[in-house]
Amino acid sequence: MRPGTPKLPRIDRRSRAARLLKDEAEALLDDLGREPTAADLILVEEIARLRLRSASLASSPNPSTREAVSIAALIFEALRRLDIKPPAPPPPPTLADYLASLQNAAGDSDPELL
Repeated sequence: MRPGTPKLPRIDRRSRAARLLKDEAEALLDDLGREPTAADLILVEEIARLRLRSASLASSPNPSTREAVSIAALIFEALRRLDIKPPAPPPPPTLADYLASLQNAAGDSDPELL
């Protein structure tokens, strides 16, 4: 562990925190868009734990700005290393789809206008 890295506590897998970790990890794995490697799984778990710690820190009565910034930097770096690609844009409509939408918009009133 690097100096200055916040220590994360172990989490009882039956707790609410464990369910939040599982949900966060599943969301990241869904975003990954590929079969995760062992390294990906480690990063996903690390990110989920850091996000849980960040949420806990934010709701504490005396949050440490230094710790919050450190956690945010660790999350950012782990996400960068995970290399999640944004989803591909949907394909444009085909000519047949476009013509069908024009016909539906016209209400089939006058096919000569198409």
